[in-house]
Amino acid sequence: MDEVIAIINKTTKKWCPLDPLPISIVLQCLDNLSPIITTMLKQTGHFADSSKEAVVTPLLKKCGLEFAYNNLRPKSNLSYLSKSVETAVADQLKAHLENNNLSSDLKPSYRKYYSTETAFNT
Repeated sequence: MDEVIAIINKTTKKWCPLDPLPISIVLQCLDNLSPIITTMLKQTGHFADSSKEAVVTPLLKKCGLEFAYNNLRPKSNLSYLSKSVETAVADQLKAHLENNNLSSDLKPSYRKYYSTETAFNT
């Protein structure tokens, strides 16, 4: 459960209309909610359909552009639980890649302390 609390605290605290509770209440009641959230995060092979939904907002690509379809980009707002699951999966995947030496030094993207500059120096 401590791992789940750490994941929840690490996840960005942005509200989504799909969230059943405001984030502030979730954080205040985290000790009581963490067993439930732990169960939801540890389910393997199944992700609830309701957690796959997002609120999509069209945004202009650049200021000053005409409000036309080809000048818009989508911005997806996921529920807090979906973001927490995403964080948990990313952490587990990164740990697996690092522990099994599967990360290539020539592909530094999404790795801590690595950049394109460090890739050139290797």
